[in-house]
Amino acid sequence: MKISFIRHGESENNILRVLSSNVSEPYLLTDNGEQQIKEVALNIREKISTVYTSPLPRTMQSAEIILKNLPHKPDLIVDDRIAEIKYGRFSGKPNSKELDKVREKQVAGNYEIRFGGFGENKREIIYRISSFLLDMVENYGESDHVLVISHGTIISMTESLISQINMLPTAHTYTHNASVKSFTLTKKDYAAIQQIIAELNNLKKKENQKRVNIVKNNRQ
Repeated sequence: MKISFIRHGESENNILRVLSSNVSEPYLLTDNGEQQIKEVALNIREKISTVYTSPLPRTMQSAEIILKNLPHKPDLIVDDRIAEIKYGRFSGKPNSKELDKVREKQVAGNYEIRFGGFGENKREIIYRISSFLLDMVENYGESDHVLVISHGTIISMTESLISQINMLPTAHTYTHNASVKSFTLTKKDYAAIQQIIAELNNLKKKENQKRVNIVKNNRQ
C-alpha cells in the first residue's frame, strides 16, 4: 500500500508560535493555510482508498478541504493515534527552554520523561504511531492509497519509524505545513511493526517494575 502523510495547512497557532494539542483549543487554518491544502488536493491524481485525520480543528478542516476537492469521495476516519503530541501544561503556550530540555532528553534515549508533567512520553507516542501503521498494513492491500492528515512532529517521527521498519538509515526531516510525505508499506512489514510494539511494551513493564521497586525501598 501507499500511505501519504500530509501536514495540515498553516494554522493560527503556527502564526502565534504556540503549541496546541487540545481539541478544545480553537486554532483554525489561516486563509493561506486553506489555499495550501486546496493546492495539495488538486495535485492528487490517484484514487484514494480512505482519508484519516487527527481530531484537532486544524487537521479536521484540512481533511474537509481535501475531500471537497477530490474527484471521488473516500471515507473519512478520525483517529486519535495520529493526533498532535500531548504537551500537557505546555499546550496553548509558546515553546520554552523547559520544553527543549524534555526534547533533548527524549532524543538522548529517555522514553519515559513526559511533556508538561502530564503530557505524553516518547514511548507512548511511538506506540500509538506503530499501532496505527500496524492497522494500515493489516487492513489495506497493495493497490490501496491512504491519506493521513496529521501534525509536523508526528509525521517526522513516523518517517523515522518507517525507516526503522525498512532497516534503512534513520530519516527525520522537518515537515512543513501542507507538505506531503509518501511511503510504501507491505504485508511483510507486519512482523517488524509487531516487534517494535513488543519492545515498547517491554520498556513499559521495566518502568512499572522500577516504580514498584522504588515504592518497596521507600517502605523499608
